[in-house]
This record gives sequence, C-alpha cells and structure tokens, in this order.
Amino acid sequence: MPTYYYKAFNDQGKIVKGFYNADSERGVRKLISDQGLSCFKIKKTYKKTNHKLKISSKKVLLFTKQLSNLLKSNVGIDDAIKLAATHITDVSFKKVIYEISENVQQGQRLADAMAPFKRIFSKTFVSLVKIGDESGNLGFVFTNLSYYLEERLKIKQKIISALVYPAILFGFSMFIILVLLNVVMPVVVSQFTNSSVALPFLTRQLLFLANHFSLIIMSLLSFCFIVVLIYKSLIKNKHIHLYLHSLILKIPILGSFICITEIENFSSSLYLMVHSGIPLNISLRECSHIFYNIYFQDVIYDLAIELDKGNDFSQLISGKKYFPETFIQLITSGYQSGDLAESLKNASDYMKSDLENRRQIILSLIEPAIIVMMGILTLIIVLAILLPIL
Repeated sequence: MPTYYYKAFNDQGKIVKGFYNADSERGVRKLISDQGLSCFKIKKTYKKTNHKLKISSKKVLLFTKQLSNLLKSNVGIDDAIKLAATHITDVSFKKVIYEISENVQQGQRLADAMAPFKRIFSKTFVSLVKIGDESGNLGFVFTNLSYYLEERLKIKQKIISALVYPAILFGFSMFIILVLLNVVMPVVVSQFTNSSVALPFLTRQLLFLANHFSLIIMSLLSFCFIVVLIYKSLIKNKHIHLYLHSLILKIPILGSFICITEIENFSSSLYLMVHSGIPLNISLRECSHIFYNIYFQDVIYDLAIELDKGNDFSQLISGKKYFPETFIQLITSGYQSGDLAESLKNASDYMKSDLENRRQIILSLIEPAIIVMMGILTLIIVLAILLPIL
C-alpha cells in the first residue's frame, strides 16, 4: 500500500500536513474528508524512510503512551498505530510510523517492522514488543514500556540539567584562557622579544603553544581519529573485542561506573520482561542484547543457555564477576521463594539508587574540578606574562 503526502485546511483555515497509507489518491481524499479537512494537495511518496533516523526520547515516549492507551481500550493493533500516528507532529517520525503500519498490514510482525529503526526503538523495546505480540499481551507490554521510557527520560533530563552549569563555566573559562593565550600574552611578550631580552622557559613554551595552537589541536584530533579507526579495526575480531571490553571494566573508577550502569540497565530490562510474563530463560537471552559491553553480553547469554539445560539460576549467577553481592542476593532470594518479579524490582531499585548516588558524586566534583583546573591554567598564563617583567 503506497504512502501519500497531503496538505489540507482545517476548520480554522490553518494548513495541516501529514502522511496516509491508502490504495489510491481517492482513498486518501476520503480519509482526509472524514477528519473534516479540506484537501488541496496530495502527492505519492516514493522515497524510502531513512532507517538511521534519530527521534527524541520524548516523542517515542508519547507515541508509546498513546499506543498503550489505545490497546487497553481494545483497539486493534492496525487501527491503534494509525490513530497514534495522527497525533504525531514530527513529519519524519509520522512517516516512520506509517511505514510500520503498512508493513504490519501486509502481514509482518510489529517487532519486525520496528526493528530496522534501531535509533528510534531500542533492542529492549523491540524484544518486549516481539514477545508481547507472540503472547497476545501487547497492551500490558506497552504500558510497562511507557513507564520504563518515562523513567529513562527523567534520568537523562536530570543529568543534562546538572551538566548545564559546568558546561557554561567550562566554555566561558576556556574563552578567557584562549584570549589571554592568543591576544594578551603575544602583545606583552613582543615588547621583550623586540628588546632581545631572553625569555623564561615557561613564557617560551606558552608562546610556542599560542603560535602553534591550531596545529596542535589538529594533531590531537588526528591522533584521536586514528585511535578510533584502530579500535574499530580491532573489534572486528570477537576475541579481541571481548578482551578490550573486559579491560575497560578493570579501569579504576571509570570501569566501576560503567559496570554499575550496565547492570542497572540490565536489571530494569529484566524486571520489565519478567513482569510482562516472559519466561526467565527467554528474558535473559533477550536482555543479553541490550548491553554495550561485549563481556556482559557473553555472560548473560551463556547464563540463558545454562538455564535452558536445567541448571539452577541461583548458582549460575552467584559465580559471575562484576555483579554486586547485594544485587545477587536480592535476585537469588526472590528466585528461590518463587517471587522473582518482585525481587527483580527491588534489585532494580537498589541499582538505580546506587547509580544515582555515584552520578551525584561525579557531577558534584565536576564543578570544583573545572574551577581548580581553570585557575591553575590562568595562573600559569599570568606567570608567563609577568616573569619577563620581574
């Protein structure tokens, strides 16, 4: 079924734009007329939707909530997607949803239709939709997904708001330092170089930095680019990729923070799946895809395989490295008591609290660290300017 782009006037005389899937242009005109709109332009679109398109988390959350409400009202999935699409204001996102709707109407599973848009719908999102579709429990799954996405969005907004002031402070401080380095210092120092006075070592080094600043920045960027290329080349080998990611987890402070972040995301996703009625072995297999770190992917996937063989989950997870002891105890106690979903929720809340505390500590240290660093750099520049005078 082709997609048509339309423009129409509403009852207030304002232009309304959007997309519709229909068998013909006449069908589109009928759909538009049913909405009380006066159509003045219809155009068949041939361009395929960009699968690398990025849509904001807030827009995906609103779409998920709308779909959840419609499905809970016993609206069919085909109609629910179309109705949710009509409330989307972003033209690009609306086109994506209409393409998904068209693929579903042609017999494709909803999860399979969403899967190509990896930058819009995460692996966790697609996995839950897939299993919810197979179990006939899509409404419940989308409700859980809306809570999950809303929580993730709140965390993201907290981090961004906490970083705004340090970012402004850092940017303004760097501007002052660059002005001192590239404008003030060369003017002052030139008075001494014209007099053939020998400049102190610190002044000479900073003068060299000021004169070759652009070259140094370009060299650093080129070095970073080469490092990234080498890294991407190395990780094509699975064993090297696994080794490098396991090394990252051993880096002091950074490795620990990455580890807690990955486990927190895993615990939230696992709770979401188990709470949605998905068996533990399937939930673990699906959750193994949500990790950014290959080491954790392998650990959880192997755990799912061992669970399929009939091994005890409590014993399997107890021996895993990098998982906090409290996290393991909460999960194993729930598994043994038969209340795994509740224990996963407690484990998820514990990991969220732990991660939030670590984030707060790091963010609270960023501001004084920037002030101290900028103060030291400014002091060095001022000394470089004053030393020839003294």
